[in-house]
Amino acid sequence: MIHLQIKQDYASTKNNLIVSDKKGRECYLIVGKWGRIGDGFSLFGIGGDLIIEVKQTTLSLFPKFNLMVAGKKIATIKKYRGLKGPYFKVRPLAWSIKGDFDTKHYWVKKGRKTIMEMEKTYVSFGDSYTVSIDQQTNVPICLCLAVIVDNLAVTREPTKIKQLKKQAIQLT
Repeated sequence: MIHLQIKQDYASTKNNLIVSDKKGRECYLIVGKWGRIGDGFSLFGIGGDLIIEVKQTTLSLFPKFNLMVAGKKIATIKKYRGLKGPYFKVRPLAWSIKGDFDTKHYWVKKGRKTIMEMEKTYVSFGDSYTVSIDQQTNVPICLCLAVIVDNLAVTREPTKIKQLKKQAIQLT
């Protein structure tokens, strides 16, 4: 398994994410914006080489994104409504993405095989995602999926903040 950290600085005015290995060495940079049709982001190697681009193609409650390498579409990710909450499909890879949107713990699977697990934590200096990926060849796609899934999560507010707000309302 390959273990990586994705960090986002709250103070940043741009949507930049730095990906580091477990020793803290920076490996990748994700730059762009997402959330509107035509938006997209790119994954770069730390040396500046473009690895993969992501473009949002539909804007709805269930948006769709194309993943492209060297201008060629390699996969599409789409959000769906499920009985136990939303899920995502990555075609033509036959990957599915499911998880707990309250705890921000997600996993990518192909059949019963786990391709990636992702967990998000909130700290004072920014968000941090821990991702574990089964093999190096899946790293670029999995990093892009992690960003898309987190951005489309049902609620983006941390559970502890929700609890504190609830307590504050009860005290008034």
